[in-house]
Amino acid sequence: MKATLNDLLNYDYTITDFTSARINEKHSSYNDYSMKGRYKNLLLYLINGAMDYFSPNGEKIFSVATGDILFIADKSNYISATTTKNAAMSGIVVCFNLKNCTNELIEITNSFCLFAGDHEKILHKKFSTLSAKILENQCLLSIKSTFFDLLYSLLTNKKISQAQAKELLPALEFIELHPEKSVSIKELAKMCQMSESSFSHKFTKYTNGMTPIRFRNRIRIMKAEEMANDTNLSVEEIAEMLGFYDASYLCRYYKQCTGKTLKTAKN
Repeated sequence: MKATLNDLLNYDYTITDFTSARINEKHSSYNDYSMKGRYKNLLLYLINGAMDYFSPNGEKIFSVATGDILFIADKSNYISATTTKNAAMSGIVVCFNLKNCTNELIEITNSFCLFAGDHEKILHKKFSTLSAKILENQCLLSIKSTFFDLLYSLLTNKKISQAQAKELLPALEFIELHPEKSVSIKELAKMCQMSESSFSHKFTKYTNGMTPIRFRNRIRIMKAEEMANDTNLSVEEIAEMLGFYDASYLCRYYKQCTGKTLKTAKN
């Protein structure tokens, strides 16, 4: 039986064969499903880092960044790798099968579905709860209830199609790789070969309402936290590398965004 992800909002079905894992790769990650295809449906919540996804012939399809959620259907053929060589990444993975009322496997026709930007970390909490229940082998009814709640939250939010993600890829990659550089909307739109109005509309839709400036600042804050935790750089050095006016401004802005104080190994 075949169905789209959206069909699951109205179908009578059940979930079986749950597995979950917490990913914590310190150097890099590479997965090749180009020949055999993946086994079981997958939901990934990327906690930290960035991943690129490629078709079996090596064409880049889209990228997944911190806070993004990705669905990959059973039997999908693809290759995935960390965006930057030897870069760390972490996430939560939940794998499962879907069956209809006659116990027939449901084949999801959306090979990929990217849900962008869990900025409030509401879905992160749901992912963590679901993963913990699976790993602790808790009551199946409780696991299913949490899964249905998570899936409903995902499917009733606006999804980003593979085509939309690919259209914006040049601008998204530039911002993620060069967050210290202040680039105008005109320049970003030119990278994507769009008009400014079309780019702005598609970008805010992709990021659930975030402007390019807010998106860039989100990346800068995440990178500041990562550099503070994983390097011996001072706050002054981090501020300079990420394009902040000075260390005081970085600390104030970080506190405003996260409610926490930016601490480094040199504090």
